[in-house]
This record gives sequence, structure tokens and C-alpha cells, in this order.
Amino acid sequence: MLLQIRAVSSVGLRSLFRSGLATAIVVASLAGVTLAVMTLLALSQGYAQSMQPASGERRAVILSAGATSEARSAIARGEADRLLLERPGLIEAAQAEVSITVEASAAGHAFKAVLRGLDGFRGVPIGVNMEAGALPRSGRRELIVGSTLARREPLVKVGEAIEIDSARWTVVGIFSADIPSQESEIIGHGAMINAELGQPPVHQLVRVALAPGVTPEMLDARLSEETRTDYELIAEQDYYARAAAGFSSFLHVLAYPLAAITGFAISMSILNLCLTMLARRRKELATLYTMGFGRGVIVIAEIVQAATLGLAGGIAAAAAAAILLDGHEVSTTLGNASGAASFFRMEFSLSIYVVGLAYGLLLGALSGSVPAIRSMSTVSLESLREAT
Repeated sequence: MLLQIRAVSSVGLRSLFRSGLATAIVVASLAGVTLAVMTLLALSQGYAQSMQPASGERRAVILSAGATSEARSAIARGEADRLLLERPGLIEAAQAEVSITVEASAAGHAFKAVLRGLDGFRGVPIGVNMEAGALPRSGRRELIVGSTLARREPLVKVGEAIEIDSARWTVVGIFSADIPSQESEIIGHGAMINAELGQPPVHQLVRVALAPGVTPEMLDARLSEETRTDYELIAEQDYYARAAAGFSSFLHVLAYPLAAITGFAISMSILNLCLTMLARRRKELATLYTMGFGRGVIVIAEIVQAATLGLAGGIAAAAAAAILLDGHEVSTTLGNASGAASFFRMEFSLSIYVVGLAYGLLLGALSGSVPAIRSMSTVSLESLREAT
């Protein structure tokens, strides 16, 4: 039976590909639809990865009580200072942070960015890796710029000035970050930023690097005893996973109705092509029936032909994604409460390629089921007579 299915399918596929332009249009349309679905999934995955710390197993984030994000958190400077006190055996390093969105300009070119003020850090801030230049000095209008922002804004470089709110700040360094999305930010001393920009004396979060063997739960219990104040203490990885979940889930949810709507439209094209080829092969199928090929074999063979078309579209979409889109950098202001652009790279994982191939294969098979069932009536007695 398998040999019969293979034989009938190969004959049908040769007929499909001999139709040339019509088949090419269907395969290209299916590839486009599949690529759109894969792209949304890759955007979702890329955004989630851009918000995930590279090494956050021993870090925690402290927010004000009831806050779910730094945008909704406010920790008074005095409270932040108490949290920054040295705690040997519990905390290796700590820093208080506040972030604001600013309109900046470099050599007359305006751009929007997140300006993050840090206080309490000693040496290199937590999660920051210096690539060029030096750290900003306390009491100076000095900033370090994320590597992504420096790449996107060529005028922003070490030694040059950035104007923020009519004040000139000097770029003294370029940094990369353990959290990729922060490489689109600008960092300076929090006290200096608050003073120059007239910001209220509050921080939004305190980031801590835990000592070996210390868990966020252990630190939470200790802080509750010492400060008698409620805080939201969350493992850094969990905090950023939660922050990315909203926008990432939105893209995921958007992919499924897109797949259904566009899939229905393209299935009509596959259905029409298969019905056209079925009409052309009516006598051929009847002849195969007289040679001992059962109706079940012919039905399965028709489905295999349509599924092969779908698989060809899926392979074309996967090839286009790998060559043109994988790793491509994009930006969005969605999912970012600051309103500044977040840059991240599209990530086409193996699972996304599998989804694309499976989507094309399934769409082709379902589209070919109607012509396959129709083929059962094609091998009727009347067809047999016409074939002889």
C-alpha cells in the first residue's frame, strides 16, 4: 500500500510542479504566511531574552511595598540608605536606582533614552561591564552610555557631550549589561541626576548581589526584622521574567489568530489548485483505479501531495527566517513604561522552526483533504468508461 501511495503521490506532484506559476504562487503565499507567524514568535522570544539577566542567580531586586515594577515603586532616600548598609555574610554589593525618560541631544541630533541614576555602588555597578572609558565620578556631570545606544547613535561616544534639559553632560564610558535591554540606557550618579534635573529624592529599586549560599528569602526575612518595613523583594531573574511577560505574551497571543485567519485564506488557494489538478487528472485516476489502486490509496496520495506543498512553504519560510531575520535587531516602545525605545534581537529557536514546518505541513494536509475526498467520486464507473 505504501508503495502505491508513493507512486500515485509522485505522479501527482509532477503534475503540480508542471503547472509552474500557479504552484509557485501558492507555495510563496504559504511561505509568507508561515514566516509572519514565525516572526511574531521570534519577536516574543527575543524580547523575553533581552529582559533576562545573563547571571542573576544570586541577585535580588527590592521594590516598595505593593509595587509590581520599578515604574510604580518609590523608596524614600532614607529608607534606601538603610537598605544599602553593609551586611557581611548576606550582601556582597548593593545599589539604589532611579530611572527617568529624557529627551537628549548629541551634536544637535535629538533622541529619547532612559537615564538611570545609581547610588551606593562601589567600583563597577552591579550588572554593568565597562567596554571603553571610565566610570562617572561623583559630583560631576558625567555619564556612561550603553553599547546598543552608542551603536545606534554614532554621535554618542566617549569624550563627547550630551545635552539633557539644557545641561551638558560628558560621556566618559561605554558599557555592556547583563540585562541586554539596559544597553539602550544612559547611567550616571543618582544624586547628581536628581539635583540637576530636579527629581524628587526617591529611588525606585535597590539591587543587591547576594553572598554565596544566601537566598532572596533569607535576605527578606533579615530585612523584615531589621527595618520593620514591608518591601517587595524578588529574585532578579523572576522580576525581569515578570516584566517581560506582558508584551511577550501579547505577541504570542497575536500569532495564533493571525495563523488562523491567514491560514484559512491561503488554504483556499491550495484547495483551488488541488481541485484544478484533480479535474485534469480525472482520467488518470480512473486508470489507476482499474490497475488495482484502491480509493483509499488515491485519497491518501492526494493529501500527501497537498501536505508536500505545505511543507515546501514551511521550508521556504524557515530558510528566509534563518538567512534574513534571525538575529536582526529591532526596536519597540511597547511594553516599556518609560516610552523610550527598547532594542532587542529576533530569536528564531529550534522550536520556532519546528512550529513553522508543522504549520505549513498541517495547513497543506487540511487543505488537501477536500480534494482528496472529492477524488473518491472521480474514480466512479462513469470515469472508468471515459478512461477507456
